[in-house]
Amino acid sequence: MGRHKAMTAAGDPQDPHQNAAKSTSADRAGLADQQFTSRAGDPARTNQPRFTTRGLSSEQQERYERLRTLTIREQAGPLRDEAVNASARVWVHTPVHIPAVDAKECQILARFLYSDALPYQYVDVDRACTRANSDRWLESTTAGLGLRSRRTYQAVLYSAGRVVHPREFPAQRAVISPRSKGAPAAKPGTAEAMYAITPGLPDPLRVPTLLVLDLASGAGLRPAEIREVTGDDVQVIDRPGGHQLVTVRVRRRGKVDRVVPVIHPAKARRILDRAGQVGSRPMIGLTRDGHVEHNAVNRVSERLVRMGFPKLNAAALRHRYLLDVAVHPGIPAAAMLSLFGVCDMRVLVDRVEQLPRYSAEELADLLDGDQDQLAGGVR
Repeated sequence: MGRHKAMTAAGDPQDPHQNAAKSTSADRAGLADQQFTSRAGDPARTNQPRFTTRGLSSEQQERYERLRTLTIREQAGPLRDEAVNASARVWVHTPVHIPAVDAKECQILARFLYSDALPYQYVDVDRACTRANSDRWLESTTAGLGLRSRRTYQAVLYSAGRVVHPREFPAQRAVISPRSKGAPAAKPGTAEAMYAITPGLPDPLRVPTLLVLDLASGAGLRPAEIREVTGDDVQVIDRPGGHQLVTVRVRRRGKVDRVVPVIHPAKARRILDRAGQVGSRPMIGLTRDGHVEHNAVNRVSERLVRMGFPKLNAAALRHRYLLDVAVHPGIPAAAMLSLFGVCDMRVLVDRVEQLPRYSAEELADLLDGDQDQLAGGVR
């Protein structure tokens, strides 16, 4: 039988220490490639970030494209750009918020990643988003902030941590506590009193005041929903007899929740005119940085108070509108859900003392008037 040829040696058999050194060096290089998930400003970088845009849904991709254009108040350069980009890649995997809140929270994460990257000169979300590192940054950064701001910062970093290191950040548990009631309903006539003061307001304040009044008391929108309405959300529907109906498309957390009509002709006309002025932009107006302020509706009220006028409570006006519709004859509960959303039945529960009480005879009369429809559902 022939003999096998000798296999080629991997290294010089006379120098085992040199082979070991080469192996150790290669192992370290491989480990570095695994750890350094994102080297900002390194043109020779060959490793790829663990969180990429591959596999994102269309909604996540759209969200990512919006978030990656954000800026933070740090030194301009590749490190800042990569911190923003990395924060967007992580943040698209967290629950969706309205665009304004989404942007601010992603900016907090970007600042955190940038701060962590400074001594290393590269961004690494795996290194940065550990529980210990997150807590250290929170302790040093939020010391002078209020309780609400500290909670916001913690929620942002912990949400990102649950994406990167889920074992270190267990999912939040629901805390059983009494549910707080919202703003009480405005007294009857409150909206009319607010409309009475608008003619004397300066135009920059009169326009947003009328907009909040019209959308809250004429369409039943929440303050957060008023903030999101754009001119494109206002549509006109042609009805029989040559009549037109103005409708408002209402978003909740960035998605269309419902479409509501505006019945009052003057309110509908003002809403339609404002929509024509702003086009695709938000109807409440933009700030200098091109975004809608989170408390934009409250800012209108604050300006009124500074001028000596009553406070404009959009939530209270909306609740008054809801209560008025609830006692309107001929409006079924299903229509209420379409007008105000499923969650707002609790508004009626919280204010049951403001609703009329019906006797058995009155209930019988109401049911008797609709007995044909009721009988149609019984077999």
